[in-house]
Amino acid sequence: MKTHDQPGTTSLLKYTWVMFDLDDTLISRTSDIVQQANIAALQLLSANAHDMQLLTEHLASVYQHTTQGSGVLVSKQQQFSQLLHRLGRSEGMEQLLAAYLASYISCIHVFPDVHATFSTLTAHGVHIGIATNGPPDVVEAVLQHCDMRQFVHCIVTPADVGAVKPAQAFATCVVAQTGVDPRQILFVGDRAEDIMTAKYMGATAVLVERGASVALEVKPDYIVQTLSDILPLCLSTAS
Repeated sequence: MKTHDQPGTTSLLKYTWVMFDLDDTLISRTSDIVQQANIAALQLLSANAHDMQLLTEHLASVYQHTTQGSGVLVSKQQQFSQLLHRLGRSEGMEQLLAAYLASYISCIHVFPDVHATFSTLTAHGVHIGIATNGPPDVVEAVLQHCDMRQFVHCIVTPADVGAVKPAQAFATCVVAQTGVDPRQILFVGDRAEDIMTAKYMGATAVLVERGASVALEVKPDYIVQTLSDILPLCLSTAS
């Protein structure tokens, strides 16, 4: 485990919360996962190539309209509902969402260190949260499918905040959801936006490098290779 700017000796607080990013921190997913899942859903409306192109363009327009350039993703349910409304259809959203989620879930897998780490943290009374930029209904489905939901005490997404990581508003919401001093929070992620969010929160930032180094302008407090490396940080009092 490599460290940068080790926490000082002024705080004897235990890390009572660990907030995790989701994609590429807890789960691995294919690069075209959203495109594949969209196609799987839209094929329920038409298998014709020309129709598929138009439907894809309609869905992209819905995405642009709902995000308005902010990057804040509304739920897939809302996106499909708006798509059907544009097409003059009143039914079918549930089927579209189910097809999307089935395809999405088929393109992910949980990293092998996740469940053991979650189980150990939970057994020691450490609370676990998820802080991700994904759509809320997709995040819920992923956590349920991957058998992680049982461990998770809170989930923060841009839909809850109106801002994406690493915005200050997102960081503030994470702290509010935990209800603790941010110095009691360990924030674990794989990207610069995660480290910056942790810094904005006043939490301890942990970068997990899963086989590849990540170049960052903002240094994390710790760099680990596996999630099990965070256990000594959480389960002992800072010295």
